[in-house]
Amino acid sequence: MAASTDVTPIAALAKLAISDQSFSQVKENFESTLKLFEELTRVDTNGIEPLVSPGDRHQVLRVDTDETLVERAELMQNAPAQEENYFTVPRVID
Repeated sequence: MAASTDVTPIAALAKLAISDQSFSQVKENFESTLKLFEELTRVDTNGIEPLVSPGDRHQVLRVDTDETLVERAELMQNAPAQEENYFTVPRVID
């Protein structure tokens, strides 16, 4: 269990300001987090190979292909105004 004096220096390291009203709740949360770490140290990991990075696994990605989803002529039909295959918009900068 963490003593109440443990919360204050850790909060200072994290640059957290803990009000007196919320100190007991923060202390309780801190202690419950430490309990979870204590449980992890009790897990038997004998015979389990360490995992350096989850990225060591082969990732299946889609094939990267260049494709046109919409033809320009179809797209330009929806334009309220166009000039030489470009959309024209009102000028916003003088």
